[in-house]
Amino acid sequence: MGLWVVRTGDKGQFETFSFGNNVAGIGWEHMSDLSDIQDKKTLKQRVYSAYEDREKRKAMHWPEQLWDFTSGLAAH
Repeated sequence: MGLWVVRTGDKGQFETFSFGNNVAGIGWEHMSDLSDIQDKKTLKQRVYSAYEDREKRKAMHWPEQLWDFTSGLAAH
């Protein structure tokens, strides 16, 4: 069983926004809405494009983390 903890900022400062807009902000501020992503390859391309100024080895795990979040987290 997997477990996700979704925080609304370090001290909950985004709670009103998150609940009011039915969203979970996960911290990749240069990424847009990911709901149209259908596969990991497309997500990887979008991440690398948005963060092309970062070292590839630093950003290489981000697509997998985002994929796990967007495909594995279901709202209940």
